[in-house]
Amino acid sequence: MGASGWSYVTPYSEDPTVWLGRLHREVLASGDYYWGDEEVPRPSTMEQLSALFEQDEDLACEGTHTILDIWQVAPPGVRPAGNDIFGTLISLNEDEVRLMFGTDRPDEELFRSVDPANCGPDAVPAVRGSGYYTPLFRAGVPVAYAVWGVSGD
Repeated sequence: MGASGWSYVTPYSEDPTVWLGRLHREVLASGDYYWGDEEVPRPSTMEQLSALFEQDEDLACEGTHTILDIWQVAPPGVRPAGNDIFGTLISLNEDEVRLMFGTDRPDEELFRSVDPANCGPDAVPAVRGSGYYTPLFRAGVPVAYAVWGVSGD
């Protein structure tokens, strides 16, 4: 099938576990994700998804081609390397935000006008199964996060 690009906008929270958990719940509830084996029941929680991936290597390797393939958010300024990048969202630094958007305070409209699959350093995340995030602003105040990446086999 190949890898898939994905993107989301989610309400702002200073705690990344809040907005990542929200995105996970929304995607799981919608059922709008790739599932490589329809004979295996789809999970309804991240805990179930993790258990299924541990039991079935093929499912784990194929992934869901969504934010469900992301398990953690690196703090701003932290750049994981090697295998540590897998399953991780990485914050763009100020220079990368300006380079990508032409401003250091992008809004949702600007984010949606850019093709997320071509965003970020070197166009796409360096490793499948990873992605980027950056705050989106309204009147100078962060109101949401833009989240995007590439995952799947």
